[in-house]
Amino acid sequence: MNLLSKALLLVAVASTTCSAAPSKFDCSRTRDVIGGMQKMYDYGKGTWVGGSPPSSTWNDANAMTALCDYMKEDTFAAGQYSSVLDNTFLKVQQDNLKDNNTAKSQLQQHPTPALPEGFINEFYDDIGWWALGWIRAYEVTKKDQFLKAATQIFERMASAWDESKCNGGVWWTTEKSYKNAITNELFLSLAAQLANTIPDKKDYYVKWAKKELDWFKGTGMINGDNIINDGLDMNTCKNNQQTVWTYNQGVILGGLVALDKASPNKEYIDLATKIADAAIKKMAPGNVLKEDCEPNCGGGATFKGVFIRNLVDLYKKTNKNEYKTVILTSGSSLWDKGRYDNNTFGDAWGGPKSDITVMSESSASDLFVAAYKVSDC
Repeated sequence: MNLLSKALLLVAVASTTCSAAPSKFDCSRTRDVIGGMQKMYDYGKGTWVGGSPPSSTWNDANAMTALCDYMKEDTFAAGQYSSVLDNTFLKVQQDNLKDNNTAKSQLQQHPTPALPEGFINEFYDDIGWWALGWIRAYEVTKKDQFLKAATQIFERMASAWDESKCNGGVWWTTEKSYKNAITNELFLSLAAQLANTIPDKKDYYVKWAKKELDWFKGTGMINGDNIINDGLDMNTCKNNQQTVWTYNQGVILGGLVALDKASPNKEYIDLATKIADAAIKKMAPGNVLKEDCEPNCGGGATFKGVFIRNLVDLYKKTNKNEYKTVILTSGSSLWDKGRYDNNTFGDAWGGPKSDITVMSESSASDLFVAAYKVSDC
């Protein structure tokens, strides 16, 4: 084989295994994608409604977080959608506390207060998503009630830390039957972000974040390939080797970046980079993020958006071009292969088109907000 033939063969192989990032991102696409998601917002319920299966409360929290991230980037959007945050803050608490007459009366105050049980249910991961969302909302609006909700949720999660089983960690639910990756990653990220948000209590939150991280690393949930499995075998307190989801590779990235900001340590970014690189190698063929459950992920359609949202934080810290490539290539692929005429999306970013749900819309919004952040928008 001559040199020209070898060169052509290498080009052909490369073209089948790796997709190049688009040279220029169209920033207006993010506005259109967010607008598509917001068509699903129900002011009466204060949540996002549409598609099958319907969204769960944690999916709604992630949709709100995606919206907040865009509001942070676009001042017009910050004004346009601020009422959505206020409405969600009121309506979700009203629904959670609908059988509590005292709470219903308290929620008539203006501004809407953050009640201790306002965003609480039996799932500690569910409430962790709301806490992170309300931190984002606070960053956009500086409304103290949003931050108070996040701190109340943090204390509820901290109360679920239990060293009598597996030497620590936060339980997944109030039933205390399982300790999983996502709940503990959310707790880590929440503690670290609060450390950067509330200076007077920085040491308190940093201590919790470090405690969680030390425990998490010691459990073996980060396997030998730097991939995070679902949780622990509660009989052995070891990695249960269960399904690898993108969001389990994602939340920890944002948590480690936030912890490094609060208490700088090169080891945090090194660990985040190892996890991100391993996840991309395993779960982003051709630089397009893919979930094993596609094209019918149900609630799990939120997962990829969570990964990308947190990958942006790591990209901003490391400026590693591979991360930007995954974000932009995934966005280009979804726009070309998974978009309907009204700028709505299914959950398969590499195509083909699939059913539109709140979760697929939320995830697409995360992706296009990420592309907006890494581009000159």
